[in-house]
Amino acid sequence: FFSCATMMVPQNVPLPTSYTYGDTPPAPRGPATSLAGPLGQSVALVSVGALIVYTCVSALQATGPAPHASQLLATQPVVQTRPAFTSAVPRGPQGKAVRSPTVAAGPTQSLVQASQSAATAPQSVAAASDKVLPFTLLGMAATLVAVPWLLQLFRHRQYTPLRTVTVPLANLPSSSAAGQHLSLAAAARRPFTSNAPRSMALAATPQPAVQEEVQTEWPMNRVRQTFIDYFAKKHEHTFWPTSPVAPLDDPTLLFTNAGMNQFKPLFLGIADPAVHGKLATLTRAVNSQKCIRAGGKHNDLEDVGKDTYHHTFFEMLGNWSFGSYFKKEAIPWAWECLTQDYGLDPSRMYATYFGGDPKDPSVPVDEEARDLWLQFLPEERVIPCGAKDNFWEMGDTGPCGPCTEIHYDRREGRLVPELVNADDPELIEIWNIVFIQFNREDDGQLRPLPAQHVDTGMGFERITSILQNKDSNYDTDIFTPIFEAIQEATGARPYAGKLGEEDPDNIDMAYRVVADHIRTLTFAIADGASPSNEGRGYVLRRVLRRAVRYGQQVLGGKPGFFHQLVPTIVETMKDGFPDIVNRADFVMSIIKDEEFAFNKTLGKGVAHFEKVVNELPADDKTFKAEDAHFLYASLGFPVDLTELMAEERGLVLDREGFAKKMKEEAEISAIAAQQRKLAGGKDLRLGAEQTAHLQQTGVEVTDAGDKYNWHVTPSATVKALFIGVGEGEGGLGFVDVADASTGPVGVVLDASPFYPEAGGQVADTGRLQGPGTMHVENTQIYGGVVLHTGGVPPG
Repeated sequence: FFSCATMMVPQNVPLPTSYTYGDTPPAPRGPATSLAGPLGQSVALVSVGALIVYTCVSALQATGPAPHASQLLATQPVVQTRPAFTSAVPRGPQGKAVRSPTVAAGPTQSLVQASQSAATAPQSVAAASDKVLPFTLLGMAATLVAVPWLLQLFRHRQYTPLRTVTVPLANLPSSSAAGQHLSLAAAARRPFTSNAPRSMALAATPQPAVQEEVQTEWPMNRVRQTFIDYFAKKHEHTFWPTSPVAPLDDPTLLFTNAGMNQFKPLFLGIADPAVHGKLATLTRAVNSQKCIRAGGKHNDLEDVGKDTYHHTFFEMLGNWSFGSYFKKEAIPWAWECLTQDYGLDPSRMYATYFGGDPKDPSVPVDEEARDLWLQFLPEERVIPCGAKDNFWEMGDTGPCGPCTEIHYDRREGRLVPELVNADDPELIEIWNIVFIQFNREDDGQLRPLPAQHVDTGMGFERITSILQNKDSNYDTDIFTPIFEAIQEATGARPYAGKLGEEDPDNIDMAYRVVADHIRTLTFAIADGASPSNEGRGYVLRRVLRRAVRYGQQVLGGKPGFFHQLVPTIVETMKDGFPDIVNRADFVMSIIKDEEFAFNKTLGKGVAHFEKVVNELPADDKTFKAEDAHFLYASLGFPVDLTELMAEERGLVLDREGFAKKMKEEAEISAIAAQQRKLAGGKDLRLGAEQTAHLQQTGVEVTDAGDKYNWHVTPSATVKALFIGVGEGEGGLGFVDVADASTGPVGVVLDASPFYPEAGGQVADTGRLQGPGTMHVENTQIYGGVVLHTGGVPPG
């Protein structure tokens, strides 16, 4: 047995993982020297030889006279075998089970008494001596045949490594007094080749395995589907697919950064079935929206990696009401979904509501939301907050309203309302409900909307971390497969979840950066965006270069590692977003080309950095903001990586100066955007109040049938004149008369042959002729009403 066992186990096999049932499994141990090394193999061969010699001696003894055999036996000590098995549960001084590397127990053995009296022993041996020789010779032959055969078998066979759990006897069913059964807990992994590590469980009693790793009750796909099913099946919401993360038909957005983006026409009251299709008919909707926050007003790019909750790509679970229900339904449904369908502990929850704004006393306290929450939570867990946290606005003007938030404490058994909205990593916001009930006018006043809406959002990554009992979004099954792929692609040490000073080499920060950014790029490119030198393309290029720099500089990946992560993203996310499967090859090709192009210029950036550092005076320890901005804007170096490189050289980056440079750049961009507006700077857009006014005054949807007839000169009647928001009676913008002095004007007709801008179609231009002439420079549609804008010539 020793011979076979030593030849089975290869050299440098890690010790089998073993731990006590009910305890936390120990960390994986490093390699241990195996008996299968050269020394072990030599001992094995010697043992085989000894076995053969012993067999031959036994044969000679068996053929001799009985007295000789009895004399030999008389010299042997009496042997008594106790009830024994190879226990996997060694006991400490107090009888407690301790950890042991023992693989498994031997079979049950019975008490065997081997001692015999000296008087009867010679007779027994002599009587058996005539039968020993044939069996001895047979044993010799079997040994010579079996040992080479076993060696050949075990050298060419593949093994599935086994992991064991040491189970205290008290936790197992009782059995006979002769012994106890110990079960082998085996969790199969992938097969290994003959040169790969193998572990064996010897003499394991076949019993049901004790699972080493219990699958989470809430895998990511179940978390997503539970939310959708709750609103779709229980409350008659329409499942509406996620919109592209790169909104190619909305020039006002770099990326889709919230679930409500695609529903803006409904919130603004301009949804038209002819333009927006079935979306215009929605009254309730639910989905999980893909979102990106990188660049623009909502930019989390530079924060990703530094903590455990910032992402550039994330999912937003959302349900919406477009005039169908409001607060008295939205709040109880959110509570029911969290506490019943997800099973969260109510004693860990807090709710906030809008408690007023000292700077704007005209905005009322949301007492209705407060009273609704008091039906579910005690008063000390219902917290008033100001406008910063609990009043949502789309912009300086437009739809807005109070919101209520649900916060969840990862720690149980405490009451800490003072930590709500205090950036405590353990007490986090998980659900936000916006009640869109006002319109902010140009003069800052609030006017109630004709139809009230509900817009909710729950962070998918956050609720998943809570349900999986993880302290970090990055520890959930949303990210762990990506980390494994990163480790395989770069050869870095495994991800350990460290932050700040505990992560001095920035390895874990780099893991988070690369994992987050490959998700962002995969979905953005799949939805039609691509890295470039302007707009959202420039943002994507920065994201890619940031990930590549971290992957190569910090994790040690070789050029070309990054695009190899795309299949892992596809495999992880395909259940929620199946459309990415068919785009996988395209996404990989784009990232691969961009990745290799960046590596060609990477040397230039490093060279410029080194040049700047070498030219600094010896006593100057500041890396200038101008140089950091040049690396950022011209060479695609993320500023945090520039800062990291500077710190490695003992320098401090001028962050304040860099922020100032970025602000100047943003102001220049804003000025350029302002110059692109229509002359006169008027807001010639029909909002919710304008379309509601037209409906109330009897203006119907514009008849646009003639836009398909090329050889017809239609006639039409002017139904309204619009000179801009904030103008005219009540600030609605409608007037009875307009001329050249009015400036740009919008005209609403009962019928129009002009094709409005929609679906990628450029708006028609032309002229309207009547008693006078108007040059149409733009055509837009709002809620089915076509607005022709342009100037009226003098006279």
